Amino acid sequence: MHSLIQDIRYAFRQLARAPGFTAVAVLTLALAIGANATMFSLVNGVLLEPLPYADAARLVRVYEANPEQNIRQGGISPPGLEDWRAQASSFAAMAAYQGMPIFLTGREDPLELQSAFVTEDFFGVLGVPVQLGRPLTPSDVQQASRSIVISDRLWRAAFAVDPAIVGSTAVLGGQPYAVVGVAPRAFRFPTPDTDVWGPYSVLSEIQVGRRIRTARVLQGVARLAEGVSLEQAQAELTTIAASLAVEYPDSNAGWNAATVVPLRTTIVGAVDRALVVVFGVVGFMLLISCANLANLLLARGVSRSKEIAIRTSLGAAPVRIVRQLLTESLVLALLGCVVGLVLSVGGVQGVLALSGDTLPRAEDVRIDGPVIAFAFLLAGATGLSFGLLPAMRTALGTPANDLKSRGFIGRQSRRLASTLVVAEVSLAVVLVIGAGLMSRSFLELKSVDPGFDPDSALAVTVQYNVADVPISDIGAHLVRRRGEIIDRLAALPGVTDVGATNSLPLRADFWEPWQFTRADGSGAPDEMLRTDGSYVSSGYLNAMRIPLLRGEPLPAQVDLASGAPFPVLINETAARRFWPGQEAVGRVIRSTRGTFQMQMRVAGVVADVRQRGLAAEPPPAMYLPQALGPRIVNTFVVRSAGDALALVAPIRQVIQEIDPNQPIRSITTMGGVMSESIARDRFFTILFGLFGGLALVLATVGVYGVIAHSVGQRTQEIGVRIALGARAVDVLRMVVGGGMRLVLAGVLIGGLSSLLLARVLESQLYGVSATDPLAFTTALGVLIAVALLACYMPARRATRIDPMQALREE
Repeated sequence: MHSLIQDIRYAFRQLARAPGFTAVAVLTLALAIGANATMFSLVNGVLLEPLPYADAARLVRVYEANPEQNIRQGGISPPGLEDWRAQASSFAAMAAYQGMPIFLTGREDPLELQSAFVTEDFFGVLGVPVQLGRPLTPSDVQQASRSIVISDRLWRAAFAVDPAIVGSTAVLGGQPYAVVGVAPRAFRFPTPDTDVWGPYSVLSEIQVGRRIRTARVLQGVARLAEGVSLEQAQAELTTIAASLAVEYPDSNAGWNAATVVPLRTTIVGAVDRALVVVFGVVGFMLLISCANLANLLLARGVSRSKEIAIRTSLGAAPVRIVRQLLTESLVLALLGCVVGLVLSVGGVQGVLALSGDTLPRAEDVRIDGPVIAFAFLLAGATGLSFGLLPAMRTALGTPANDLKSRGFIGRQSRRLASTLVVAEVSLAVVLVIGAGLMSRSFLELKSVDPGFDPDSALAVTVQYNVADVPISDIGAHLVRRRGEIIDRLAALPGVTDVGATNSLPLRADFWEPWQFTRADGSGAPDEMLRTDGSYVSSGYLNAMRIPLLRGEPLPAQVDLASGAPFPVLINETAARRFWPGQEAVGRVIRSTRGTFQMQMRVAGVVADVRQRGLAAEPPPAMYLPQALGPRIVNTFVVRSAGDALALVAPIRQVIQEIDPNQPIRSITTMGGVMSESIARDRFFTILFGLFGGLALVLATVGVYGVIAHSVGQRTQEIGVRIALGARAVDVLRMVVGGGMRLVLAGVLIGGLSSLLLARVLESQLYGVSATDPLAFTTALGVLIAVALLACYMPARRATRIDPMQALREE
């Protein structure tokens, strides 16, 4: 221990004597370790931290599936859920929920909250105790009790941590609810912003639709029974689903399978692969840093060769010298680790801010004990990695030669330095090509035509106030209120078009699955056709600039009571799939909703719209008159002749004038909706670009350092060459050529290695091949150009060597 303390003290003295070397080394390590600590905090919080539920490994999500329509994770109908609960033995318990926004009123300003209305034993399935009061019980659901559990966040933000909150009343959606419990702080299911949990049985049909077998609106969650595997549970549910499809052919035809997925997978599955890949990228950055530092230590070993030779001559064993030099490397690594952890605190905050709402479990991402331990373990391994070879090369030198030498690096050390340069260039090539592929993919995704014009349009989402409206009049009230808002908005100066919908493209929110059959003899009469359905006003297509390809638009008024087929619009994909080679306009179709038979006439065909995201091909879609399905939540699309944002204040004023208790959920531009839909792709592209850029900088610094050190070592040689008549261009060719040979070797190795990374990235790319020539050539061109500049700078300095001064030093 005494010797170790001596070594550490001596290491600090040595580093203090070379502040420039120490600063460069510590900064290089800090960037690499800080990046690794930042990414590990994301991986740890999102992927590794256990879910905050009892025995979380047994929790699964369950879905109805329709293999014919390639629907693997469909919703569950309320009757279907009861069938599964009654017949399945693979589950200890099963529950379901439906999420929706809801407003807390009775305060100065209405507060929009995200709620989850749940079925029996929801809290029991998840194994979550409350921190205050009691959870919702099966009797709350069975008796349709207006009882709620609120989140810890809402308790603190809206109720000032009042311990008397249990038993008090909160007004939600215009209805009084009794607060029976407060959830624990870590409980954030089904979404991180869920603040209220209530019984599903209290919701009206206007709010959630009729509870029939075709209404697959519930999201299922279950706990596997002891000893039951995922595969066994899925097999049993599929068997039950198949029997239900036979028993209820009108509603369950095609829905003859089920899907069971671990709860963790449904929460983090969208980002797990991308996070692991980016974590691997920053690991490559660390390897580049190690190669840089190994070269620095080789150069530093040359300047200390006489010191080491004297110590060896005085009796120091090679093992003792190696231990001392490794101690210095570890001290450097630990200093870099400390600075890196400081940087990672800001890095985590920056990455979370950059991610927006794209990262699941973002609230669990922090610099904590496991992250700090990981960083110090990484620092130790890094210190040994970059310090061992230079230490052995220095300690195993010949003292007699070192004492007589003028501090020149040996041939073997030069060969090792060159190998390290090739290695770091090849690693940088891999990362820069990966960043190029991700950038090309993102640009391709961003350039996809969404099927509408996002310019000069606002999306205004409103939840109507129905607190004082009788249940029997709610439907008519919603239709009147929607029409009133449309008329008032259309009268605003600068507004050219206004339309309303229950679902915006790219969000896939509130799109309803519709099933229908052909009623005009144009195909197999019993064939069940399926589309996504959206309720829209007559002005919606014009407001969105969705082209009507043929036929007629939806009329402003639709007589639903006459019994005649009412008009609907379908998209081009639906027309092509359901009437191939035939004209779809004028076709009559029939749909059954519960006991109601509806006949519809295809009035027109519109262009395809990217409903489920820019990367997803448009599915068959149908636009229905909004009077058919009035909804409490509507989105109004307001198109302006000028700057759409100038309409925000007038729109707010109009809606508040109509009903002050009718809060606006959101106002955003349609361009913002598009940007939001590709936020996750943008986040990972920026991360790749950032770390690829850092890798390029580190590799460039490494190339520059080796070439500059080589020029310093060869000062006398270059001076003699110049004295004997060598021209500046000859010196440039010699120095740059030597450096670029190493760079090109690294480019070749890295280019071949990057083919493996491209295969890993393939699932993350859109519209771009994993071997995209443009991405490869651009990335390689940039790296070669930057490396050429790194070689040119010391080469240019070499051309200015004074031969007389060089010979005098000789």
